[in-house]
Amino acid sequence: MDVSGVRNVTTRAIRFERIYNFRDLRGLATAAGDRVQTGRLFRSGGLQWMTDADATRIRRGISPSSLVDLRGDREVERDGVATLLEESQRLHVPIDRDLDIEAILENNSDRLARVVTHLADDTAYPCVISCSSGVHRTSLVVTIVLDLLGVARDAIAEDFVASAGPYRDGWEFGQAMGLYPLDREQPPDADLQGETILDVVSTIDGAHGSTRDFLLAAGADPTTLDRLPALLLE
Repeated sequence: MDVSGVRNVTTRAIRFERIYNFRDLRGLATAAGDRVQTGRLFRSGGLQWMTDADATRIRRGISPSSLVDLRGDREVERDGVATLLEESQRLHVPIDRDLDIEAILENNSDRLARVVTHLADDTAYPCVISCSSGVHRTSLVVTIVLDLLGVARDAIAEDFVASAGPYRDGWEFGQAMGLYPLDREQPPDADLQGETILDVVSTIDGAHGSTRDFLLAAGADPTTLDRLPALLLE
């Protein structure tokens, strides 16, 4: 498939019955002119509510080899896990939420490095990264990966903002499931702004100089980081 010129996120979104905010990160361009490969790395909201039809469609159309689950232990205990893959194919890396950016990065640096290390192994692909809504924690990880690859930051911001509509849809479903309060028509932070996610890379740059240096300080191996472009770019 020719992905040259792909920027419109609607061409990357994949709709399911009960999975929200699912899309392929394909086509996002780097400053050097490379692009993220098609069908390698996906982002999504919670997969635990998927229908049988959703599961069949993912298995046949994407055939993921691994799932990175960023939800906390309490969320997993409450909501369960998707039966899409064997447990050995699910990498559970709980990321803290409801903290400011600096605290999230400081408290989870080793876990973020663990995710990137996972993605530096060819056997991880195709891979789906998800949390409950596929917005904040998933965007944190995706932003770090894309910035490490050299994807243009305006494209990173655009991808983040694309979660706004699916976020609202997932909120309505969560209300129906009794997970979210009924007195709010939409999530309290549903108005997603590109500057929000760019604050992540700005914070990393200010403290470490680059995303690569942040991950190295967190314990990632430099040869591991060097493998990532060959696995995800074309």
